[in-house]
Amino acid sequence: MAGTIPGNLNQSVWSSCEIINYLSKREWCRLKDIANDLGMEQTRVHRLLNTLAMHDFVQYDEDTHWYRLGFQFYNIAYRMSRNSIISAAKPHLDHAAEVLLETVNLGVLANDKAKLVHIYRLDGNLSAVYDDIPIGVSRFTNESALGKAILAFLPIGEQQSVISRVEFHPYTERTIMTKEDLRNDLAAIRKRGYAIDNGEIDPACYCLAMPVFDVTDNAIAAISVSMIGKPPSDRMKYVLSVLRETAIKTEQSLGHE
Repeated sequence: MAGTIPGNLNQSVWSSCEIINYLSKREWCRLKDIANDLGMEQTRVHRLLNTLAMHDFVQYDEDTHWYRLGFQFYNIAYRMSRNSIISAAKPHLDHAAEVLLETVNLGVLANDKAKLVHIYRLDGNLSAVYDDIPIGVSRFTNESALGKAILAFLPIGEQQSVISRVEFHPYTERTIMTKEDLRNDLAAIRKRGYAIDNGEIDPACYCLAMPVFDVTDNAIAAISVSMIGKPPSDRMKYVLSVLRETAIKTEQSLGHE
């Protein structure tokens, strides 16, 4: 079902975004199913789909009368891949993945900062775990080492604003479920310089993440290494050293001295 539309926003644009989000999780879809699942009138959905199709945001099959995302998103994905943070981080992430043989991730905060968006990933041993999590997917900032690594280094007022807006879901027995526990975890992250996700979302996954700072020392992204289970002490030290080097070199590529 589509969410409630805030009164100060454009209804047609909002509905179009709901349709795009719906199609992004599926292959070919029928008009009837899109309308029913989103709780919209078929005539309205049909009109919006036709408009999106005119701009190649939606593809229409004239034989089956089904819809899916259009080729315009390939163009958008290409341009997004040239984003400065991705361009700056990519060679260093590639190197980290090569030497560690683990899954390496890059994430940034969404506009409201309550969610973390995965924008680049190189699959390692966790490829099967992440197979169904496409790039561009967002989750609440407190639900990943990436998100917590950035959140811990935000100005305190901004951090508290984000904490007031995140949601807590019990994924595993280790999931942080209260604002107080999250604040304590963020304080520990800020002190040691990196975040840990020890089976908080997936019991098989152990993740380490460090923030990336811009030239004004604002945390604008985070880089993480995801592994199957907690590594031995020597391996942990090595992963952290590679992760730290990757973050520093990314910052230098962004102009940070």
